[in-house]
Amino acid sequence: MAIAWAQGTKVRSSSTLTQTTPGLTTQATGSTFIIAAQWSRNSGTFSSVSDSKGNTYTLIDTQLDWDGVNGGARLYYCENGTGGASHTATFTLTGSNGPLTVFFGEITGGLTSGILDQHTRREDTASPFTLAAGLTTTQADELLVAFFAGNSGSNPATHAESGLGSSTIQTASEETNGASFWTAAIATAVKSATGTFNPSWTESGGTSAAVFLATFKAAAAGGATIYTRKPFSSPIFQSRIIQ
Repeated sequence: MAIAWAQGTKVRSSSTLTQTTPGLTTQATGSTFIIAAQWSRNSGTFSSVSDSKGNTYTLIDTQLDWDGVNGGARLYYCENGTGGASHTATFTLTGSNGPLTVFFGEITGGLTSGILDQHTRREDTASPFTLAAGLTTTQADELLVAFFAGNSGSNPATHAESGLGSSTIQTASEETNGASFWTAAIATAVKSATGTFNPSWTESGGTSAAVFLATFKAAAAGGATIYTRKPFSSPIFQSRIIQ
């Protein structure tokens, strides 16, 4: 199975401390799960992240505080997690209710140990919003996951990504209503060769953004079974000759 972004979903609110995503039916084993969130730090402080299958999530890099004191953003992964029907993710803050946008996604076909390769994040205050310096992958077959958190007040805010090369914005994991919620998006791309990659985002109405990039290694392809033909003089044949 080739590595892929199998599916994703989102949940958002203009005023909340806890969000739980809609349920997905995920693979029972072998998948890597992604949780990405951005929220208003004016009202909420990070508390916890979890899912309905009891998986443990690892923070990629550290929390990125951006847009002055307004925005907070985090990206998590869980490799070789437990999946199944009605699989949800929950992101919880403490403080007072405020805007919160959460994405939950599934990666299939990746390594079940050591899947995370390269990763970084930064705030950019000029469009196009980038990492400034790209990341160089170490394995030929990898999935790039770029998480964008914006501050547009437009509805709809339009997103475009051009730095990864032939990337796909996952519309199930995109929020474009900047009039009511925090805007955000996930773009993915599969690369069959190593290279240096730098996401390049634009957002209508946006003046600042948090940009994350994480790369995930594909599982090695299964080896071919090689059969060797024995010569007729081999004992395995000679023993079967009826004299």
